[in-house]
Amino acid sequence: MRWTDWEMRARAAEELNKLADTPQEIAKIVGCPVSLVKYWLNEEGVPSHLYLKKLYEIGCDILYIITGVRQNGDTNEK
Repeated sequence: MRWTDWEMRARAAEELNKLADTPQEIAKIVGCPVSLVKYWLNEEGVPSHLYLKKLYEIGCDILYIITGVRQNGDTNEK
């Protein structure tokens, strides 16, 4: 498996989009500024370890965000 930063950013955005329909709703759930959520959703960066911990606590698959492998062992690699 080859890991790249842009893939991690895309996976983070994918998981965040599952939380809610708008950046405002996601920010409220995660407890961070809307501007930070927009940054993540635009795939310009990834949540820091503090926000990854929060995302884990609310049910996001952070293993998938970081490695590309789902907690159930599935992978999106082809």
